[in-house]
Amino acid sequence: MGILNSLPPRPLRRSEVDSLDSSDAILGNFPVYGEVKPDTCYALVLVTGSTAKSIAYTGDGWEVLDEREVSTNPEVKGIPFDQQQIVSEMQEEAAEHVSV
Repeated sequence: MGILNSLPPRPLRRSEVDSLDSSDAILGNFPVYGEVKPDTCYALVLVTGSTAKSIAYTGDGWEVLDEREVSTNPEVKGIPFDQQQIVSEMQEEAAEHVSV
C-alpha cells in the first residue's frame, strides 16, 4: 500500500490524519486516537477503491492488520451507510491490537 509506505515511523498527529483526507486515493479515513494522548493516532482504517484496510503503529512501524472488500462509489468521499458496520468492526479490532 503506497500510503502505508508514506507514513512516518511513529504514531500520527491529528493534523496528519486530517491531511490524509485530501488524498484522492482515500475514500474514507477512520482513525483510532489514544486515550492518554487524544491527538495521537495509533491505528486507523483507510478505504481506498473497494478495499478497507486497518493499520496500526506497532512500535516498529505501521502494519496492515486486516483487509476487507467494501462497496464504494469512487466519485463520492466516504462509504455507504450499509458498509459502515464493516469499518466499525475493523476500527474496534485495530484499537484492541494497540495499547493506547
